Amino acid sequence: MPLVNSNQFGQQYLFGFLSSDAPTITGFVARSAELRFEAETFAQAQDGEGLTESVVTTKPNKRKITASFGGYIITGFDPSSIAASFTFLGRFYIVRNVSQPKRKGEFNEVTLEAESYALITS
Repeated sequence: MPLVNSNQFGQQYLFGFLSSDAPTITGFVARSAELRFEAETFAQAQDGEGLTESVVTTKPNKRKITASFGGYIITGFDPSSIAASFTFLGRFYIVRNVSQPKRKGEFNEVTLEAESYALITS
């Protein structure tokens, strides 16, 4: 659960990414997450002049989630050993790619990108 702080007026703010918030992925320790909620479906109907007459889009509770996790790797890490999927915050995610940049003098970090579709549960 993220840390909660409040100001002198009682307004609460969430911050932080606790270890318990991170997905469990072998060989990878997530330190950050960015979740982007977007319409899985978005279509427009146009009139004869090309003006939009109507729009159809995904319901808010059925949005696709595109996630990017950044973090450290454990000794012996092999990108091909990352599972094809995992569960995070009650949703099933499919791993799209793993990026492993190597920088001299810095910790070896990885970025893992995954997608979750509301009706795909395994």
